[in-house]
Amino acid sequence: ALVQQRMGNPDDALESARKALALNPSFSRAAVLVSVLHMRRGDSRQALEVIEQALVQRPIDVMLLGAKVRALVSEREYQRALDTGLQSLKLDPDNPETLRYMGEAYLGLGREGLAKMAIDRAFQMYTGDAAQGMGATPTDGGPVRKAYEQRAARGGGTARGVRAESLDRDAGLAHIFYLYGMISLKNGDKGTVEAREHFKSAVKYRPDYAEAWVNLGYCWLVAKKGEEAIEAFNHALEIWPTSFEARLNLGSAYRVSKLPDRAEKARAEY
Repeated sequence: ALVQQRMGNPDDALESARKALALNPSFSRAAVLVSVLHMRRGDSRQALEVIEQALVQRPIDVMLLGAKVRALVSEREYQRALDTGLQSLKLDPDNPETLRYMGEAYLGLGREGLAKMAIDRAFQMYTGDAAQGMGATPTDGGPVRKAYEQRAARGGGTARGVRAESLDRDAGLAHIFYLYGMISLKNGDKGTVEAREHFKSAVKYRPDYAEAWVNLGYCWLVAKKGEEAIEAFNHALEIWPTSFEARLNLGSAYRVSKLPDRAEKARAEY
């Protein structure tokens, strides 16, 4: 399933992951993979059901609890996501995956201060020294340091499942920079310059991050940089061809571009 997923065959990957889970219903990583593949199909409700069934087998598995937080955020059940996240953090207080999805839940509730606290703490776990306090500044390109190295080295435990998170640092940092960008956008047009830099960092760490490309394109659009916006929206549509927002904004990007056939191209996208 993992190989099929990486080769771009999500339907085959889902079938294989389901077989793995059927053979071993307490196999946390298989359950999480099934859940992720459902979410990428836009079926977050089914993703949530898979995780809840797996939690019957392993109710204190942090990896499963983190996946439940993620699915609940996709379902916009933000308060349930936070309640589940707090349950997870009691078992594993520094889990960066749980922290960043809790940050997204806080953001969904309009509680930007708490969102930033959770995201800063996750950022520190990915990039900081284990002995340092929280409250990191989101700078780019830092080396992997002790805190995350220690997590990767110790792996899983009884409560934490096979792994407490995917241990994909780049994907985690991409999500964090995306959330920093979303917080900056709360400041209106003035925040788009700062947001733009965060979204650039997000797609640097994860080039297939369609939502980050969409928001990067929006920031360029606000700056009336049509050609840059067109490039960003086209990247998003290569990854996510059915994105209404990317298609609509691509039309607007053509309108503000300097291309001679911009009106025809804009009309085609609309």
